[in-house]
Amino acid sequence: MNLKHSLLAFTVASTLSLSGCVIHVGNSQASGGRDASSVLGDIKVSHHQQAGDISTVNGNVEIAEYGMAEDISVVNGDVDLEQHVIVDTIDIVNGNVSAGENLTARKIDTVNGDIAISSNSQVYDVVESVNGDMTIDGSSVGSITTVNGDIYITGESTITGDITFKRPNSRWELSDGDDKPSLHIGADVNLLGNIVLERPVDLTLENQEHNALIIEQFGNQ
Repeated sequence: MNLKHSLLAFTVASTLSLSGCVIHVGNSQASGGRDASSVLGDIKVSHHQQAGDISTVNGNVEIAEYGMAEDISVVNGDVDLEQHVIVDTIDIVNGNVSAGENLTARKIDTVNGDIAISSNSQVYDVVESVNGDMTIDGSSVGSITTVNGDIYITGESTITGDITFKRPNSRWELSDGDDKPSLHIGADVNLLGNIVLERPVDLTLENQEHNALIIEQFGNQ
């Protein structure tokens, strides 16, 4: 994953220059199912409008209510989604994802950025971050993966896959220090997978039955 994201900036730049798409310098609007790209500037999808792939190097992406897009790729910038938005994937290196109610997506992935998903949303595949925090409220998600981020799941959320805290790739001592990430799961959350801990994590599980789902994989490695 790290290699993929380290090359994302190069990939986006290459795509903009070679794909034949128009490169927008400055803010732009996306509609009509067309791809939209920007090197310096924001990209916006208006109400009830549909875009294709969206990519920006230095800029934010905003999608208004009932807007649609396919793949969203951002190097430095935030993605702000209003209610009833439909997208395929969101992939960010440095930036946050903020989603309103009734989001439909397949995958959300950040390296350095927080992810907030509001109620009645559905992410079919995975919500993933390396260093960002995640907040999921009353929504359905396939699986959740992080390395250093805090995870807060509340409301009547359903997680159909595993919640995984991955061991960092860098040399790192497994300790009980204060820098551990945290996992908070509300009493009404439905977990269909396991809680996989490849590193120490501060756990707050309001439903004690969730303790039976914990799989520790660090120990004396």
